[in-house]
Amino acid sequence: MPKKLGKHELLERILSCSDMLQGSIVRINSRCGKKGCRCQQGEFHGVSHYLSYKEKGRTQMVYIPKSLVLEVQNQVDSFKRYWELGVKLAQVNLSQFKDRKKR
Repeated sequence: MPKKLGKHELLERILSCSDMLQGSIVRINSRCGKKGCRCQQGEFHGVSHYLSYKEKGRTQMVYIPKSLVLEVQNQVDSFKRYWELGVKLAQVNLSQFKDRKKR
């Protein structure tokens, strides 16, 4: 059974997620739109990567150059860790609140 993390340790781990990005990476096969191009018959030019995220209730997409895909994936993973740690911290805070209330 994994060790329960204390408040201080959770906060330290949350701070380690500072380079996070919220969203997900989307892979899209691209077409150029030129008449007679092979991509019009289904032979795509290649896969493009985009960071997809919500802003004011609308989905936004930002192109990710191939050289940055791994870095952006790590930042997206960092946000997921941040979120999970935040939930654990809230659970610790709730437990401490219940303990104080009992006194």
